[in-house]
Amino acid sequence: MTGVVVVWSGERPRYEAIPIDGTLIIGRERLDPDDIEISRAHVQLTNRGMHLDVTDLGGRNGTLVNGQPVRRQTIAVTSPAIIRIGRTICIAVADIAPYQDLTLTRRGTIAIGGTLAESCRRVDTVALVEEHLALLGTLAVGGALAQGYADRIGGDRLEAHLDPMTTLTLERSIDGIDTACSPRTLIVVLHRPITEADRVELEQWLETDIRLVTVARCSDSYKYLSKELRARLMPHVVEIPALRYDELPATVVDVVAQRAPGMRIHASLIEAVLLKLGNGEERVMRWLPEAVDELVDRELPLIRGSDFEDYLAREAARRNCVVGV
Repeated sequence: MTGVVVVWSGERPRYEAIPIDGTLIIGRERLDPDDIEISRAHVQLTNRGMHLDVTDLGGRNGTLVNGQPVRRQTIAVTSPAIIRIGRTICIAVADIAPYQDLTLTRRGTIAIGGTLAESCRRVDTVALVEEHLALLGTLAVGGALAQGYADRIGGDRLEAHLDPMTTLTLERSIDGIDTACSPRTLIVVLHRPITEADRVELEQWLETDIRLVTVARCSDSYKYLSKELRARLMPHVVEIPALRYDELPATVVDVVAQRAPGMRIHASLIEAVLLKLGNGEERVMRWLPEAVDELVDRELPLIRGSDFEDYLAREAARRNCVVGV
């Protein structure tokens, strides 16, 4: 069933799944009684099967869909779509079921909601049988899920990063780690593809009782391995969803709190970050800390989406100047 997931309300994350069977009118009482920017009957959502009709009912400040203002009109949206009503942000989804009856949890620094719930379940299932695993997607998220795998296995773990900026092989990357422990899990984060130079060391690890978890952005990181070696290394593959609209607001809060304790967050910042996800989560989550660090010097009490957009525009101008020199 189509529905919306409320991911932000006021100045804090919120997690609520609202199924839409037919037509639903929502406003201030349903979303945020304290938000004077929302009218009592603000927007009408109609389930059309393959899409959702969003009708602004002439409420205060209108409605924004994917960053574009909608006022006293109806537009059809497909999943996922970002809907901002006052200080509340909702995500339209084609299937509301994965998000129902959930609260945000954590795996390390990563917030887990409906988007990652199935990935976590699959990782835990593989950990129970203690077999090798490949995680494909954002490296930070994959790394957190790999640590969760190691937690399930128990015992010590090793972690190696294959850095594209150096010529270190897998063997030399592991040599830089304290191996005095007796590890049960080896986590290898592939910032570059595994090459022929890594193969001998990899095969040696595969002959041990240690479980290998590789974390990569995509399957191309394994393209230099033979079909047989890939089969041994990757009996289980979990692909991490790229668009974590429901989970990233909590991460934004963490980033801002770490760099600017006490700085408040306007809903438009969450909207701006989510709208940039098409550029890739890793890139967006690199931009955000840099933007907050710059804004700290301006002593802003509240960070808005326009502040983030202005920072990105300045950065783009600076990069163009450097290229043009």
